[in-house]
Amino acid sequence: MTEQPAAKEKEDLVIEKPTDKEKEEPIKVNNSNLVELKNACDDYIQKVDIEMKERLTIHTNTKKYSDIYNITFEFHGSNSSSKTKHKIAKSFGNWFDVNGLLSTEIFERELADGLESVRNGKLHIQ
Repeated sequence: MTEQPAAKEKEDLVIEKPTDKEKEEPIKVNNSNLVELKNACDDYIQKVDIEMKERLTIHTNTKKYSDIYNITFEFHGSNSSSKTKHKIAKSFGNWFDVNGLLSTEIFERELADGLESVRNGKLHIQ
């Protein structure tokens, strides 16, 4: 679970990629190890800098023996009862190749799409 503090007076959703040093080394895991796959995705989400007006919470989980990675974005609006969710449930194979390398571009695109949907108030399950 990752919580990002509210950015004051900020209207635009901004996703900044990890620093150049972090981007230099490819993320490689044993793609038959579900724990390594989940940890790599969780770690990468924490490295991505997300700026929003309001409060955003990102929850991730997997079920035992399943290669489906669940990401839930929860956007809490200025009205305390206002909450929007966006869920992504996809196989790790969407982001990792046969050698266990994470395609950060594809993963970031998925994150950006989810954040954009939740920011615009659209409930969506993918």
